[in-house]
Amino acid sequence: MADVEFNRWFFSGDVVLTYLALAGATCTVYDYITTLDIEIEVVWNRPKWKMPQGLFFLNRYVGLGWQIYTAFFYVRNLGVASEEGTTFNLIHSIFGFVVFFAMHGIMVYRVSSMYTHDRKILKILIIGFVVECTSFIVFQVALWYRGRMLTDSDVHIRNPVGFCGREKFPPWMFIVWIPLILFEFLIGTLAVALGVRYYQIVGSHGMFPNLPNSSRSSSLLFILLRDSIVFPFIFALSCILNLVTFYLFSTGLRPAISHITFLLPSTLSGVLGSRLILNLRESYYEPYEQEFNLRIENLTMTDSIELDGDIPMLCPNPISTTLPTMGN
Repeated sequence: MADVEFNRWFFSGDVVLTYLALAGATCTVYDYITTLDIEIEVVWNRPKWKMPQGLFFLNRYVGLGWQIYTAFFYVRNLGVASEEGTTFNLIHSIFGFVVFFAMHGIMVYRVSSMYTHDRKILKILIIGFVVECTSFIVFQVALWYRGRMLTDSDVHIRNPVGFCGREKFPPWMFIVWIPLILFEFLIGTLAVALGVRYYQIVGSHGMFPNLPNSSRSSSLLFILLRDSIVFPFIFALSCILNLVTFYLFSTGLRPAISHITFLLPSTLSGVLGSRLILNLRESYYEPYEQEFNLRIENLTMTDSIELDGDIPMLCPNPISTTLPTMGN
């Protein structure tokens, strides 16, 4: 009987939520420790700070604090009565807003850089970003206002993690994920379109055939992975999961389940933004800089090149002066 009660407690949504919060914080801390040396070289050693570095700082360090604070709150209140849910929700929302949109700011700047800051592309990205931010803010305000209107019968103050959760979210709550998903697919589509264009040009012109390992340039998959083009689609999948979960929750799904699924995009948003910068530097610029130094003498690298009137393509700059496609 004791084993049955223990299993029921251990596998309850609230306990699983606590362990997942710990897992998210652990992954974020591990990612920070293992990439700190690259961060120092890429970000902190640059003489001047620009927008990408500021967005990187917000995404990296606010995200790290966000994950640690979330895990600490859940662990401390596991199985303990608490009325701190309102304060936690407020702090969690503010931290999440900063991290979430710092990540998207980095992605917008990345795609804009890929198109050499073309005005039409930049306008599309800015409009999409503003719509996304507005929908998120409106959603948070509406949810906060509805929370003030709830009666005691609608809210349970005490549960195993002390989380002030609603017995049922409003039926429209899943709508907030739709603009996020559309924006992620917008960014991903623009990036993939340019990646395919690059792949076609490189293949048709046989660029730099004598470079060591240059055969990898002919692989579309390599180009998509090298330029971290898959990042928006990874986050979009997590948003789709949340859309489905929140829709089901509005029909009676357990509150803890919605909080569990929300931990995935919250963890990803604190890692993907900074990784977008660090991965480009580590897997793109260093190998190509070495290749050019080995095989081509006195070649001046620029931010972009044009091939027979084709669209400009980003190329690596010297390793000592380049933050990956950011701020140059």
